[in-house]
Amino acid sequence: MNDIMETDSGDRYRRLAPLYDGLTAPFLWSVRSDIRRIVQECGYRTVLDVCCGTGRMAMMLHGSGFSVSAVDLSPSMLARARKNSPPGIRYFLEDAARLHFQTASFDCAIISFALHEMNPSKRMHVLAETSRVTRKGGAIIVADYIRPRGMLANGFRAVVNIVERIAGKDHHANYVTFVREGGLEPLAAGLGMKLTVRRRAFMDNAAVMVIEANGTPRTLI
Repeated sequence: MNDIMETDSGDRYRRLAPLYDGLTAPFLWSVRSDIRRIVQECGYRTVLDVCCGTGRMAMMLHGSGFSVSAVDLSPSMLARARKNSPPGIRYFLEDAARLHFQTASFDCAIISFALHEMNPSKRMHVLAETSRVTRKGGAIIVADYIRPRGMLANGFRAVVNIVERIAGKDHHANYVTFVREGGLEPLAAGLGMKLTVRRRAFMDNAAVMVIEANGTPRTLI
């Protein structure tokens, strides 16, 4: 069953939606596979994919037997997700900073390459809300950019920067601020959360990290 909750928000990803998978899928496949592996290792069953985009992560998890719900604020992105997904994935059109789910509804929540596109206040609200709907002892798995270190990493950042520019002016400005401020680690620290690094990606420009919903990191390395 696919569900759509109404929203009055504009769709700033309308033009990007048809291009998104072609631009990102080859780069994100290994990261998404690693996220799936973490969910499997931890024995979680119910998963929320926050800011799911075109649904690639949700479909991968559903195909591995997980019960998956997914949310996104872009009608265009969700339209593509619904078109390509099996009926078992439930999609909701809503703001990730104001989720309709009850507290502790999921074993696990995933935020994959979405926090960097938000302004600082929105990032905090999305992380806090995601934590609310994840049960104690469950996990929030976050994949996003970190500050690149070294010549090779900074060289690859130029490639990432091109993709982020295509996503739009505001998106790119938020990405630049996110990386300049250190990416994921200081963001989680601002909410009193400690992140455990699972793996680094994109030549040390990004990382997959895990937060336990009660704030205590699970050791996965």
